[in-house]
Amino acid sequence: KWCQDDPNPVTSKYVQDLLGKAGDQQSETAISELHSLFPEDGQRISFGTAGLRSSMSPGPLGMNDLTVVQTAQGLAKYCLQKHGNSSTKLNAVVGYDHRCNPDLQISSLTFALLTALVFEEAGIECIVLDGFVLTPLVPFAVQKLGCVAGVMVTASHNPKVDDGYKVYAHDACQIRAPM
Repeated sequence: KWCQDDPNPVTSKYVQDLLGKAGDQQSETAISELHSLFPEDGQRISFGTAGLRSSMSPGPLGMNDLTVVQTAQGLAKYCLQKHGNSSTKLNAVVGYDHRCNPDLQISSLTFALLTALVFEEAGIECIVLDGFVLTPLVPFAVQKLGCVAGVMVTASHNPKVDDGYKVYAHDACQIRAPM
């Protein structure tokens, strides 16, 4: 199912190749990697302090195109429920850094663009900041532009194999419960 939903053909093929190797029982390494990418208990990447952070990898525990699309869909739905009953057009802002995994064609830029597409499809105008930006620019833009949310795609100081998805609420603060 994950491979069918994944919009990234490279990560989808990567998982399909692992499934092929594991299905033939040819590779213990493939079986082990599949178990690490797709835990049997159905575990998914989850929000920690202000957002998501994980390695750029396929599967529900990684930062990849599908988890970003699903996260953006949930965030857009929340914004519409919370702020959508006004006559004012809703808007959001997205920034990104330089991180990428060229082998899997995963990058902060792609995550930012996917987020913008999801927001636009939901009826929320989305401003993608031009070029690599520093994290504080996103909450500044949320406040200055009156956005319902902001997203900064970065893993900050974490390992280069990681990426992250920091979410800012309409008050330009990092998200907190019950959001």
